[in-house]
Amino acid sequence: MRLNIPLNKRNLSASALLVSLFILTGLFIIAFGVGYLSFFNTKTSDVYQQSAKARAAALAGVEKFKWEKRQNNFDLATGCEPHFMEVHQADGSYFYLKCTPDINGWPTVQAVGVYKSSNVTLGTGYAYDITWECNANFAIGSLCGGGVLFAVNPMLVAAPSGCTDPDGAGCDNSYQAVDTLVKVWDNTDPGVQTDALDEEDGRNNAALLVGESRYEAAVYCDSLFVNNYGDWYLPAKNELFNLYLKSNYCDDFTVGGEPVGCSQGDNAHPVVGGFNPDTYQTSNESNDYPLDQNWWVSFYDGSLVTNGKMKDVYVRCVRRPS
Repeated sequence: MRLNIPLNKRNLSASALLVSLFILTGLFIIAFGVGYLSFFNTKTSDVYQQSAKARAAALAGVEKFKWEKRQNNFDLATGCEPHFMEVHQADGSYFYLKCTPDINGWPTVQAVGVYKSSNVTLGTGYAYDITWECNANFAIGSLCGGGVLFAVNPMLVAAPSGCTDPDGAGCDNSYQAVDTLVKVWDNTDPGVQTDALDEEDGRNNAALLVGESRYEAAVYCDSLFVNNYGDWYLPAKNELFNLYLKSNYCDDFTVGGEPVGCSQGDNAHPVVGGFNPDTYQTSNESNDYPLDQNWWVSFYDGSLVTNGKMKDVYVRCVRRPS
């Protein structure tokens, strides 16, 4: 049997039109959303890239300041400017250094990196008040803790150069004066063993030595009081070699221990100056025969050698900030 169902063409056309409108509206919403997200992502990406380039410029400013400081090109204590040494880079970014006095009048230096509308400010980490205690935020080469910070893990501070007396006489906080003080390791019976064998922390060796005046070098450092600090000690072998790597006699052809090569500076631009090109006392005695010897570090070439405990050898004390 054949059924004849009449179709209302007008209703069909209206329904088709409504469906088409829904489809077109959906496509428009999708297209708008895609376009908005694309614009938003592009904008976000551009902001991120600008910030990244500004930060990279600021980091370049920090490194530039470190290099210039090693050349002794700044006297920030007498001339602290809010905008100096502006350097433009090939990618369109630039940096400048900003110096502002802190509440005590000491200079605080920051590096400001700029790219388009973004800028990033980073601290250089340098301290300039030699009487302030060092902390983990201070950079190697800072004047703090009574001397120059020459290591950060652990923190180690080198006493000023040129000191000639435990009361600080002759000490030069600019590290230009050359060391002249020499002391023997043991002035009485160098064959006596003390078990001062810690090669990493001279404080442990000093604890075994400073109770007897015969151990001249260790007693001198223990008695030293300079720049408001009195907890100096005669460095252990590896501490002193670390100091050599930051000294005015380090070069990249050292024949001493590892690592071979200077660290954080060189002999023309040292972190710590004022050394003699000669041997310096460590707090380590030798535990090999002959028993009358202790370890020295040569600041001529970085050699680690043993020799007689009763010989006069140069001394430079160190301390560890608490």
